[in-house]
Amino acid sequence: AEAKNAIDKLKKENTEYIAMVEEAQKSYVKAKETAEVNEAAASAFKVDNDSLLALSEKLNAKLGEASILRIAGLSVNPIREKNGKQEITDKASRVDRLKINFSVLGSKLTEKEEKEIVIRIISPTGAVLTKDNNKLQDKSELASINESITYDGTEKGITYYYDHSAEYTKGTYKIEVLNNGKLLDRKTFSLR
Repeated sequence: AEAKNAIDKLKKENTEYIAMVEEAQKSYVKAKETAEVNEAAASAFKVDNDSLLALSEKLNAKLGEASILRIAGLSVNPIREKNGKQEITDKASRVDRLKINFSVLGSKLTEKEEKEIVIRIISPTGAVLTKDNNKLQDKSELASINESITYDGTEKGITYYYDHSAEYTKGTYKIEVLNNGKLLDRKTFSLR
């Protein structure tokens, strides 16, 4: 009788263990299905996120381009000052200064900020005219005029004067206007 009780007890425990294993298998199947659904959702979110990142990068690039200054109407006038009046001349020996004009174009995408304007005046020999340059520098680093403007996105006219200490020489000069190393416009003028 004792052996029969032990066998019945073992059968009962075996049935309980089988039920527990079956329950664990059902839980495993449900967890696996949930994981597959979550994996599919995560994959879809990753695709959405990647496309949003690409769009964000594209928009940031466009905004970066929009914040670059644009100019129009660049003009250079060699000026002679006589009796307190300015007159335009094309004779190298008579030029006292250069008058440089241009308009900074408006942009609705630009916030109010300081913008650096670099103007390079290049002589007929290829040298960049500078006021006081006592050290050797790469030609691309030299500037005739280096000024800051407060740009608020509205169009505005800009005028700079350049006074060169030495006499101007005959020939064709080039003028370049740059912002952050980017060429905005260039012009040539000749002196005889």
